[in-house]
Amino acid sequence: MSTRSTIGIRLEDGKVRSIYCHWEGYPSHQKPLLKHYTSKEKVEALIELGALSLLGEEIGVEHPFDAVIDYKRHQDDSAAQIKYMTEVQKKYNKKYGKMCRFYNRDRGDKWEHFEPETHASIDEWKRSRRDGWCKHAYLFNPKTGKWVHYNLTKIW
Repeated sequence: MSTRSTIGIRLEDGKVRSIYCHWEGYPSHQKPLLKHYTSKEKVEALIELGALSLLGEEIGVEHPFDAVIDYKRHQDDSAAQIKYMTEVQKKYNKKYGKMCRFYNRDRGDKWEHFEPETHASIDEWKRSRRDGWCKHAYLFNPKTGKWVHYNLTKIW
């Protein structure tokens, strides 16, 4: 099951520009990764690529969304098939494992479904994303260079 989250940046006019992140949105996963995004430019670059399946240590480059596995290979020998699939996944993780996975860039999904959103205020952003099933929100303040975490499962 996924732990959905939202990642946003506070704009100078008080608005919030944000994206959706589907997997691993809980603080023990996201907070250490967000430490790799500590400048306004890097956070803006992350957000401008649109919604994420998974946040990584680096934005990275366009790459396959998932490891490409030939499920017909070794179909008569389950042990050999599992070994093969494990090796393919290890190679994928070694090459792309630290990179973010974006729905549009890496999977080719339609931009209009995954583009960043701009919200009128922090409260409106949190309300909108909570209504979209996000459990956690992470907001970058460019003036301080710090991230703030909001637990969206609690009523504020």
